[in-house]
Amino acid sequence: MFRYLYRHWATFSSLIGGTTFGAMANMAMLGWAPVWLERRFAWSKAEIGLYLGITIFVFGTVGLTLAGSLANKYIRAGKKTVYIKMMMAAEALVIIPLVLARVYDNPYWVLVCIGGTIFFTGMPSGLGPAALQEITPNEMRGQVTAVAFLVLNLVATTLGNTLVGLLTDYVFGDVNEVRSSAVIVAVFATVMGLIILRLGLRAYERTAEENRSAG
Repeated sequence: MFRYLYRHWATFSSLIGGTTFGAMANMAMLGWAPVWLERRFAWSKAEIGLYLGITIFVFGTVGLTLAGSLANKYIRAGKKTVYIKMMMAAEALVIIPLVLARVYDNPYWVLVCIGGTIFFTGMPSGLGPAALQEITPNEMRGQVTAVAFLVLNLVATTLGNTLVGLLTDYVFGDVNEVRSSAVIVAVFATVMGLIILRLGLRAYERTAEENRSAG
């Protein structure tokens, strides 16, 4: 497995890195959303739990389901490297609700923007593992997927949450500016994820073609 990963390091670095940064954006927004709503709009924990829970359920479910449906449609139409291209599209589009979340100072509009973030960042979460399956030989798919999720959880969870707190305390110096910190970290992570995916697109295409030929 490690020999295969090394031989296709550009492909797997791009795919795992792009997925990880996409998840980091999600962590930055979703991890701090309760604090954001509590500090900025004085919502109670009961209100936050109810409305944020509904938002996550609706937008997360629709995003994952739609991503799978669209991917299957394009694959049946004969399109190639569908997964990584859809991931790139989702990470580009998520910048819109991220920026709007900072523009609107209304809790319900903020929830809609957070929902949009969950909708678009949820797509790479489902498409990333599918893309790994497409380019990995059968006998090592489980191991490669485990490595990818290990990296994702270690990096995305740690940095996504920590950087927001550091920006809030040491750059803005205002606990109410957690919204600005969350948006900055999420936009940075999204742009990094998009760049990494784009840089690895050609390598991914070559690896996918090689795997199809070997199969």
